[in-house]
Amino acid sequence: GASDKALVAAGSDSQGVRPSGGHCARVAVKQATQPAWHVKLALGRFRAVDQMLRVALSARAIPEASASAAGATAPPPGLTIDVVDGETWLGYWQRFNLSATEWRRFEAAVPLPHSKRGHLLDVSIVLGHVAATYLIDDVNVSQSVAPPPPPASPLAAWGATYDFERPK
Repeated sequence: GASDKALVAAGSDSQGVRPSGGHCARVAVKQATQPAWHVKLALGRFRAVDQMLRVALSARAIPEASASAAGATAPPPGLTIDVVDGETWLGYWQRFNLSATEWRRFEAAVPLPHSKRGHLLDVSIVLGHVAATYLIDDVNVSQSVAPPPPPASPLAAWGATYDFERPK
């Protein structure tokens, strides 16, 4: 609706250009939302075929002037990754704090339960945490076999003697 247009503006930016050259995505979030996932940059729908879905991206953010005026009490601009199967949220819980001065690389690894194989998963970047202009580039969504679980811890060395014979 009309209020959505006032809340978010998106486009391409050559002034926020990556060091390697080219353009990046630019999303201006004028006001934080509750919940934050009301403002998302959709990356697409991907069929779950493996055990791990990875989302990697480079990003930085320019805080809104009102957020800068709030001083140290305002949280830094940040983003999270959403992987959703229908109405079931699969991840990713960690928030990535962004810098206003440098590009940073982030990666989210989301385990995919076997029961989700073959399902179409919606993958997006959640940007509604803090009002800022988000610059995003070099996005990669991939799937892989999960790494093997860590080896079990060694058994503690101990001993015991049991005598189950009845005294005669």
